Amino acid sequence: MLRKCIVALIPFVCIFFLTSEKMSDDGRAGYTGSPGENDCTSCHGSFPVNTGGGSISLQNTGMPLNEYIAGQTYNLSVTVARSTNNLFGFAFEALTSLNDNAGTLNITDAAATQIKTRVVNAVTRRNVVHQLNAGAMSGSKTFNFSWTAPASGTGPVGFYFAGVAADGNGNDNNDYVYKSSITINEQVCTVPDQPSGISGNTAICSGSNHTYSVSPVAGATSYTWTNPSGWQGTSSTNTISLLAGNASGTLPVVANNACGSSQSSSVSLLVSNIQSAFSKTNVSCFGGSNGMATVNVSGGITPYTYVWADFPSNNTSTINNLPVGNYALSISDSLNCTTTTSVAISQPSVALTADAGLVQTICEGSSILLGGSQSASGGTSPYLYSWSPGSGLNSATVSNPLANPIASTNYSLLVTDNNGCTSTDNTTINVLPAAEVSISLMNDTLFASGGGPFQWYENGAILNGDTLPFVVPSLNQSYYVSTTYSNGCIIQSSAFFYSTISVSENDDELHIEIFPNPVRDHLTISIPAELLGSYFEIFNLSGQKVFEEILGSTTLRSNLNHLTHGFYIVRIKESGADKFFHKKLVKH
Repeated sequence: MLRKCIVALIPFVCIFFLTSEKMSDDGRAGYTGSPGENDCTSCHGSFPVNTGGGSISLQNTGMPLNEYIAGQTYNLSVTVARSTNNLFGFAFEALTSLNDNAGTLNITDAAATQIKTRVVNAVTRRNVVHQLNAGAMSGSKTFNFSWTAPASGTGPVGFYFAGVAADGNGNDNNDYVYKSSITINEQVCTVPDQPSGISGNTAICSGSNHTYSVSPVAGATSYTWTNPSGWQGTSSTNTISLLAGNASGTLPVVANNACGSSQSSSVSLLVSNIQSAFSKTNVSCFGGSNGMATVNVSGGITPYTYVWADFPSNNTSTINNLPVGNYALSISDSLNCTTTTSVAISQPSVALTADAGLVQTICEGSSILLGGSQSASGGTSPYLYSWSPGSGLNSATVSNPLANPIASTNYSLLVTDNNGCTSTDNTTINVLPAAEVSISLMNDTLFASGGGPFQWYENGAILNGDTLPFVVPSLNQSYYVSTTYSNGCIIQSSAFFYSTISVSENDDELHIEIFPNPVRDHLTISIPAELLGSYFEIFNLSGQKVFEEILGSTTLRSNLNHLTHGFYIVRIKESGADKFFHKKLVKH
């Protein structure tokens, strides 16, 4: 295999290029001709270095002044050219002034380039060289890679680069070697100066948009703005537009370049963020207008201006005498920052209502509860009650007092709720006077006056079944009778003590005869002459007189056909005397 080798020795940086006519050989490290290395002219020595009209060149993008910035990565390209050649190779090496590796070589085109090393003077030097057969190209070939600059303080760096242009004749003769080198210096960085004062509004309203700027700073490539908390907006220039947040704060800015950042300049921003809270008094009584609202304001720049939508002439923080409703308020501060809010004034959902109860009727001597099932409703509980007149009531301050009026009475109820609201209502209790019921004695029978039904009592105990208007008493016993009238009142008679027969004679002594008994149509009454002119009376069991006739002869025949079937009481009373006769009669 034929090899053609060119080595270029230059004080600091070397590029080494190695190729064969058939490109059967990879590039090799350590033959760039840099300090301590050989070159390849012994293999490819047909022509002097850098002759034959060809060339080698380095494109160091980003380093127009052949200066590097520590730590920064640069894209590099080496081009080997000779118009009549079609095979090319190259090598590149970066060394410090102490001939150590300078920075880091990086492969960006793995198909055409690779990293190889060789120990030179106890230093493992790294080279970028061509891949096998990667240099086959008519007229010229460009090899691309990158380099990361070393740490700050490294100083000057030498780039050494060399290449071979082969003629393709199958041997090492007639190949041209090209080499070159440059020195790049470490850039001495100077950070930008501190920006001048920031211009823009410094007293602003929350949520408003504002622009801030500084004069351009020489050497600055960007700017960093740090927003106050809650502010929105970004910029890398000397001008920034921001949406103000709710909080005041400081807006700093620094100018930047590759060497670092300047000292910051800042401006204090005062934000008006009006906050409001209401204290209020709601309407106490349904339908009233004693509501009140006061707004308490903070966060803005005093003094404040108040505009109530419903009270344009009121420019204070308080409104009074309000009915139920929503009341809108606009608040402005000295910066003319404005916020709108509202307050709702409520009232009890239902009006206070007193209920004294229905008009009712009771019997004399009875008691009754006043008021409705709810003597007070609506408004705001608890309630206070006041009944008038209070006489005859077990309490005039409860919801449903027990009333015992002796006569028909109009009652008034005043209800006061927890808010001091009042409501009144009236009712009437009608008292039915008690009708009198009394007991009279006829012969051996006690009769009750008045309408029935009746109930007899003996010595205070009920006589079961004795519900007729009369009863046959036992000697030396106490009796009374009660009756229920159509109005529902129950009346009780005074007690009647039965001790002796109160009639002067019985029927045998008076020689009175009544027949037939039971009777169907006509009843015959036979009396002695001394009873002429007496009254002949018939009563039904309700105590009603259904027949009356004056006895004008000793024998009287009366037509009772008009009476209904049932039991009756016959009474004959001697005119002008207390003697009388009575007997039970059955009508068929």
